[in-house]
Formats: sequence, C-alpha cells, structure tokens
Amino acid sequence: MTKNKLLILLVLYLGFVSLGLPDQVLGIAWPSMRQFFNKPLDWAGILVFITAILTAVSGFSSGYFIRRYSISAILITSGLLTAGGLSGYAFCQTSLFLILATIPLGIGAGTIDASLNDYVAQNYSPKHMNWLHGCWGIGATLGPAIMTFSLGHHLGWRIGYGIIAALQLGLVIIFIATNSYWKRNKANQPANNNVPQKIHKAAAYLSVSLFFIYTTCESSIGLWFFSVLTEYRHISIDTAGKFIVCYWAFLTFGRFGVGLFANRLGNRKVLFYSFLGSVAGLLMLLSEEKVVILTGLCLTGFSFSGIYPSMMHETPKRFGSKTGAYLTGFQAGAASLGVALLTPLIGVFISSAGMAFFIPALLFLTLLMIILNKKLNELT
Repeated sequence: MTKNKLLILLVLYLGFVSLGLPDQVLGIAWPSMRQFFNKPLDWAGILVFITAILTAVSGFSSGYFIRRYSISAILITSGLLTAGGLSGYAFCQTSLFLILATIPLGIGAGTIDASLNDYVAQNYSPKHMNWLHGCWGIGATLGPAIMTFSLGHHLGWRIGYGIIAALQLGLVIIFIATNSYWKRNKANQPANNNVPQKIHKAAAYLSVSLFFIYTTCESSIGLWFFSVLTEYRHISIDTAGKFIVCYWAFLTFGRFGVGLFANRLGNRKVLFYSFLGSVAGLLMLLSEEKVVILTGLCLTGFSFSGIYPSMMHETPKRFGSKTGAYLTGFQAGAASLGVALLTPLIGVFISSAGMAFFIPALLFLTLLMIILNKKLNELT
C-alpha cells in the first residue's frame, strides 16, 4: 500500500468514526432537551423521521454528485452540512429551529455515507470495508458517551452537541488538508450524465431491497427487543439492558473480527455464513433461558456485523464502477428508509399481533434476505 493510500485510509477510519458520532446521541440528550422545549417524549420521533428520510433522499441522489464532483469536494461539503446541523442543535432556542437544524444534518449524513462507501468499495479490500464499518460503531458508541459525560458533569446537552460538532468540523479540516491525496475514480468522472441502464435491471432492485430489509432487522432488535425481554419475557430492566448492549457490542466489534478473514473468504462467502449465523442466532432468541437468549443475541450481532459492509463492497464487483457509484447511493438510501419506515411497522405489528411474533417476523425477513441474495448471486 502506497503512502498516500495509507494516509487516506487513516482519514477514512476517522471519517467512519465521525459518521457514527451523531447517530445515537438524541436518545441520551432528549430527556433534557424536551424539558427545555416543553415537548412530549414521542416528539423526538419527528426528528428521527425527518433525519432518516432526508438521509435516504440524499443517499438516493448521491450518485449524481459522485459522478460529477471529486470525492474530497463531496466529503467537505457533506461534513460542513453535518457540522452545521449539529451546531444548530447546540444553539437552537425554538423547536422550529431544531427541525430546521435537522435538515442539513440528514442531508449531510446521507451523502457522506454513500460517498465513503463507494470510495472504499472502489479502492480498498473487504477487510478494510468491514473495519471501517466497525469504526462507525466506535463513533456510535463514542457519541452517547460524550453526551453522557456532558450531562453527568452538568455541562448540558448544548455543550455535548457542541463538542460533537467541533469534532465534525475538525474532520472537514482534515478533508481539506488531504484534498490532493484523494484518488479520482472512473466512477467520479463526469463524462456520461445518464444513469447507466444496468441500474434498472432486476439485480439492482434485489440489491437495494436487501439493504432495506437488513437495516430493518438490525435496528428492530435494538429498538424493540428490550421491550420484548422486559414486558413479554419478564426479564429485569438491568439484565435486558445489558443484553442489548452485548448485541450492539458484538455487531460493532464483530466487524473487526470479520475483517480478519474477509479477504480470504470473499464477500459472497461472508454473506453466506453471516445469513446462516443470523438464522441460528434468531432461533436461539425463541428460548426462555437467559443464557441461551444472551448467546443468541451475541451470535446475531456478530452475524449481522458482516452483512452491510460485504453487500456494499460487492456492489461495484456485481455492477461495475459506473453503475456501482449510483447504486451505492440507492442502497444507502434504502437502508435509511428501512429504519424510518419498516422498523416502526414492526412495532405496530407486534403491538397488535403480540410480542411473541417479533422473532418469527425477523426470521421471516432474514430468510427472505437469503432467498433474495441467492437470486442476486445467480444474476450477477
């Protein structure tokens, strides 16, 4: 690996950490924020929905920008948008301004996510794609830790958001300083302004659908399984909370483990074993035994860890660099839509049908992913 490529790789690691920083912060900050804005608990859902929808929209449109502008220009602009949105959270005085600050936050997050994924898929191995997504998990853990520190030391949620905004702005400065080192891929060339015809084929729709379903499964466990454990399985709040932490820990750091053998196995084999492990883990969650449930959560988290980065890294190999540049954005957008639309519907489903149907629903979606992935492999 050349010196320049190694430097950019280090920046990418920081970029993925930064990308994850804001993602889980609102849940920690909202109890304090809603007192200031005099809003009910569920009003935070409006902010989450707006962020997810705008992230999806910017992800869908990112292919347009990837093909016309350099990767560094996209990252600098997206970073400024994200830092601006977080700064808006830190300084806003009204709920309307809070909603307005959510707009650049969502747009910036979606574009930078798709651009980074496309760049890594084009220029680095599966190992680095998995490790980089592991860095996202570090950021998603560090963000709440920063906010918890700020609240715990009576600095307030504004200081917490201000610190995270400053970290994002610091990353923008790094992007600017390394501007000349970023490689301009063929996928970034503005020669052809038409969307490649290959993106309209059935395989492309299958690929996008997989991201929509996967993020639904991943986020649904984090959002709903705590309630299933405490209200349906009658497990204590403390124990259930620790179980969910273990799930996220294995999902996050599992990516570093998967990265160790991703190059040797290849993306498609990693996906095969990941899907099988996911089914095994989910089946264990049907048990009433705490040890089995905990083991199942750890196995599910570890198995889930390799799915998103492997699917994303395989995209340019399946469809070529030009189509891949567009499709990466569509996949990132579909991933956000899964969280924004289908994950809440899972909650509606188990509220009406009963919590006993939560794991069977996830098993159905996972089996559906296996079928779609098999068909996608046949087509590409």
